[in-house]
Amino acid sequence: MITVMAMATSASRGIVEASDPASRLKRVLLLLALGAVAVAMLRQSLADVVRPVDPALALRLDPDNADVAASRAEQLLRLDPSNRAEAERLARRALRRSPVSAAGARMLATARDVAGDPRMARGLMVYSESQSRRDLPTQVWLIQEAVDHDDIPRALHHYDIALRSSEATKPFLFPVLVKAIGQPPVVTGLIDTLVARPLWAAPFLELAARDAQDLDGLARLLGGLAGRGYPMPTAVAGEASARMVNAGRYESAWLVYAASHGHPAPALVRDPGFAHIEAVGAGPFEWMILTGNGLSAQTSRYGARDALTYNAATGAGGVIARQLLLLPPGAARLAGRSYERSANSPPAQLRLTCAGSGQPITTEAANQATFVQDFAVPVGCPAQWLEVVVDGGDSPLGASGAIGDLHILPGNEGRRT
Repeated sequence: MITVMAMATSASRGIVEASDPASRLKRVLLLLALGAVAVAMLRQSLADVVRPVDPALALRLDPDNADVAASRAEQLLRLDPSNRAEAERLARRALRRSPVSAAGARMLATARDVAGDPRMARGLMVYSESQSRRDLPTQVWLIQEAVDHDDIPRALHHYDIALRSSEATKPFLFPVLVKAIGQPPVVTGLIDTLVARPLWAAPFLELAARDAQDLDGLARLLGGLAGRGYPMPTAVAGEASARMVNAGRYESAWLVYAASHGHPAPALVRDPGFAHIEAVGAGPFEWMILTGNGLSAQTSRYGARDALTYNAATGAGGVIARQLLLLPPGAARLAGRSYERSANSPPAQLRLTCAGSGQPITTEAANQATFVQDFAVPVGCPAQWLEVVVDGGDSPLGASGAIGDLHILPGNEGRRT
């Protein structure tokens, strides 16, 4: 606009300066043309500004603006579907003015849909998408149309396009997908979509791990992705498995954890020397270190072995580390090592309880360099918490020590040890 006005100003100066009548006439005509362009640009600019607020006013300002005509058509249909004929007329005007107008094609498609012509509506929506894959209402219509025909792969294809196109789509498309995790065909399609690693995959999985209500569907999704080689974030697997454990869904929790951690044995202690306690959000099947309130812990090296070094202030105490196991019912054996316990410090204890009920199974004091304890897992106890419990005692120096090389061997294998 500034350039046009500058040109107009320059032309007006020329009129004043020119003495030849023919030159003066040419300059007047040029000025009039530039003025007309300036007015047209001003009307278009004003129409574009007004269009989101008042499409009707914008159309009066610029009747030939394709986007404005499409916006007015959308407003008419939103106010009352009986306005279909006028909306269709405006949509056709928009397409005549700009045949590549995705909004014009979409609104003509919507008008035909209201008129009961779904075949033409779909063709126009496909055309709209061909002009702009970033036209979100077009993608939403195509999603709904695919869902209405139970075409889950096609619906997810359009979800993918919409989510790749704009960050603004996530707040309202993500919750719909998370809710749909309860449907096995959707889970299968999501796995196929997410293994391609679109940029929206990671934030979607974070939301699903936190909010999905169908925990079985969530387990199938995360386990299926991990099985297809998707690099599952530790925090996603950890949060999802923790929620499942809290709900008593131990098998589902293990499915998520095992698929994303190389399928370890469920009955074995993972990380027996506490070498990887720095992992944040690893979930209940890894060591959870519970420090604070006078308790602290870190990994230390003792010869060729790692161990958990702990400190407890005077009068402080409690669980400093815990891990969930899935031991089968029957006989088993707990073994471990104790290192550098300070003088007069109460020994750390290894405590095993049934998850959920809290039923005690066994407690072993680590008061020897090596310790072994036989026990039996009762029937009806599908998951167990293995906990390291420390006590600061009444010594002014509190208590300290280290524990590691923890192993549980179930059944006959444990008896032979």
